[in-house]
Amino acid sequence: MELTPFFSGISLDVTPQISESGVITLHVHPSVSEVTDQEKVITIGERDVTLPLASSTVRETDSVIRAESGQIVVIGGLIQNSSEDNNSAVPFFSEIPLVGELFKQRRFQSRKSELVILLRPVVAGTPEMNADVSASRERMNVLRELLQSSESVTPEPEKAVR
Repeated sequence: MELTPFFSGISLDVTPQISESGVITLHVHPSVSEVTDQEKVITIGERDVTLPLASSTVRETDSVIRAESGQIVVIGGLIQNSSEDNNSAVPFFSEIPLVGELFKQRRFQSRKSELVILLRPVVAGTPEMNADVSASRERMNVLRELLQSSESVTPEPEKAVR
């Protein structure tokens, strides 16, 4: 038997376009998927066979956004409501009229969550790109020094101008 893996988590697909005037158009497709394990019992002859199954829920949306370079964009709307109602009771005693309510417990739990995405698209020109490359090179050199030394080192602030 071969099991197929499922993706569980958040994926964000962004397709940018830049106009000649520097206006950025983003096609944003966030997707939240959650995979849970389930079991299915099948009776073959007189024997029960338990098969592992996966159940997935997917929340996704599509947005087209226009923004200026450096402007912060907020995307929301991937809301999830879940509720759970748990009841428990003491056998026999909970069935007694009126007094039986003392031997029962009811618990209701509700949860609401929303995924909010903040994006800051920036059109990078040559000076900005050179500064970013220089800052990345400096971080890599510090990391290389840390990996080669046997003692702990406190990283210093970046020297490259961004």
